[in-house]
Amino acid sequence: MNDEPEILYRNGLAMLRHVREAPAFMEYDARADAFVAPGHRMAELRAWAAERGIADLTVRADDDVVLFDPRAPREYQREAVDRWRVTGRGSVVLPTGAGKSFVAIL
Repeated sequence: MNDEPEILYRNGLAMLRHVREAPAFMEYDARADAFVAPGHRMAELRAWAAERGIADLTVRADDDVVLFDPRAPREYQREAVDRWRVTGRGSVVLPTGAGKSFVAIL
């Protein structure tokens, strides 16, 4: 069993496990045995954890989901991804069939 501090993203929640302290925006959840916060707080949690050397396990080598698509993004899709990278959050609002899922993969 690994008892090293770690952050995870599961079921829409930012999670922090195996620690004695947590950021003020998190609450302890005994069911998960972890401090939790809404998923949109993940960027803040990552920054907090990085300052303390806590591992980010939100992407694991053993995850069986393949997030690759060989298509080249359209200009508006690339712009959406670039803006998200700058801010660390956002919403993509496009009509049906315009590539929201592809933007998520990117």
